[in-house]
This record gives sequence, structure tokens and C-alpha cells, in this order.
Amino acid sequence: MRKTTPLVALLMGVTLSVSAAWADLNISAAISLKPALEEAKPLLEKATGQTLSFNYGASGTLAGQIHQGAPVTLFLSADRPTAEKLVAQGDAAKASLTVFAQGQMVLITPAAKPAHVTGFADLTKPAVKKIAIGEPKVVPAGAYARETLVSLHLWDALNAGDKLVTAENVAQALAFVARGEADAGLVYATDAKATDKVKVIAVAPGDSHAAIEYVAAIPTDAPDKAAAATLIASLCSSDVRKVFEAKGFAAPATQPAK
Repeated sequence: MRKTTPLVALLMGVTLSVSAAWADLNISAAISLKPALEEAKPLLEKATGQTLSFNYGASGTLAGQIHQGAPVTLFLSADRPTAEKLVAQGDAAKASLTVFAQGQMVLITPAAKPAHVTGFADLTKPAVKKIAIGEPKVVPAGAYARETLVSLHLWDALNAGDKLVTAENVAQALAFVARGEADAGLVYATDAKATDKVKVIAVAPGDSHAAIEYVAAIPTDAPDKAAAATLIASLCSSDVRKVFEAKGFAAPATQPAK
């Protein structure tokens, strides 16, 4: 793991928010978790007795910041591979990996004009010009979207037809569809549930992509590992789980191998 110089740390503080730089506990979290975490924040702060500040973004981007030495107490990834990559790099403790929620991928259209799409098969029709997904290389939702489209034998045709619009995170993919800038999109069910500007057309078959697991990981250089462990326990508590379930998340079925 590369260590930061004082100058690099200062510059990194621009990438993280100013509030995060001065918070008691800095949490880097996948942006798809934002609605649930903001509502659960009082419960999490009560558990730790400290102020929390969330830095939201694509999981791959956040993991890169941790690898560069960002002072993060806890990392909440939208997928297991990103968290495990941190472990492989020596940037997170393997024993800390904990699945605290699961999700679903859904096909959405703008609520105002869903007529062109009634299912995944319709994505190849000429009337569907643009389909928004996260960038598969850095956005877990994009990787799941690609897996789904490959499994349904649609990826090659859509990719070759230049229909796919890649977004820097799942929130941006959702926004493209909500604003009518894309005819359809693949996002998490939790994101679709957070707005009335999109319509859910179909749920991706469960066997069309890897399990969508939200994984907590404690960075090797976390400023307060005890607080991080407390946060993980709180994320798995019944009170916080109720908040997550209300936002469309499911309770975890499995845990990563320790």
C-alpha cells in the first residue's frame, strides 16, 4: 500500500468532502447505499457515540482512494470482488469482510414513456436508442448489468449497436433514465424505489448475475478499527436492517470465507 505525503493527503481531502476530512469517523460507501445510510445514520452514530461522515461514490473509485492512503474508517462496497481486491492488495483485513445486505438488478424506463420496453427482449428493438448502465470496469452495478445482458444473450447485440451508455456510478445511470436521456437502464431495485420518475419493467433473473452482496471492510490503516467493528455490528443489527429492508435491500444470505 502506498503511503501518502502531507501534500497528497491534502489533495485527497479535495476528493473526499471537506466535512469528511474533519469528521470523527469517515465512511466510504457505494452511492447506492446513500438513501438507507442517511436514514440509518442516527442509529449508527448512537452505536459508536461519534459523528459519521459519508463519502459516496462508485465502489471501485472509493477502493482506489483507500489504496492511495485515504483516511477511511470503514469501506462499504456494492460488491464482494472490490472488497476482496483491497484484501489482496493488503489494504483491508480479510477477517473484517462482512456481507450486511443484498440487492436485485432491475430494468427501468422513464416513468413518462415506458411503452417501448415491456421486458429485456425489447432492448434490441430499433425504438430503444439508449440504455444506461454503470461502467462495468469500475461500477459494480455495471458489472452486474453486463452479466445479466450476457446471460440473456443480449450484450453483443446491444454493445455492437452502440446502444449502451455507461455512467460513472449507478446514480448517474438512474438519472439518465429519469430525465429521459436514455430509453431504459439497469440499476439496483433500491435506486429505482427511491424515485417516481422511473418505472420498473422487470427484475433480472436471479441466475443471470452473481449475488449482489454489499460488503463491509475495515481498511488496514483505518484510524479507529474498534469503531469500525462497532459500525459493522450495528449495520447487522435488527434496527438498522429494518431501515435497509424498507429501502428495498434484503438480509444477507451468506458471508465471505474468512
